[in-house]
Amino acid sequence: KSLIAYSSVSHIGLSLSRILTSNFLGIIGACIIIIAHGFSSSALFLLANIIYSKYHTRNIISFKGLINSFPNLIF
Repeated sequence: KSLIAYSSVSHIGLSLSRILTSNFLGIIGACIIIIAHGFSSSALFLLANIIYSKYHTRNIISFKGLINSFPNLIF
């Protein structure tokens, strides 16, 4: 969950920098970043919950064989 929180901080920082440009395209870009942040954070929390329900731990080191367990996650 802390990894997702760091991702949220970086998304908000990026959108704030776009808003502070006081440019129309910057504000539109910030809105797109905020919407994308909502989708990506929701998906990451869903994925974290699925992984937790399978392994019963939040320790990243103990996720050995994660790709073999979830082959649909490979792009």
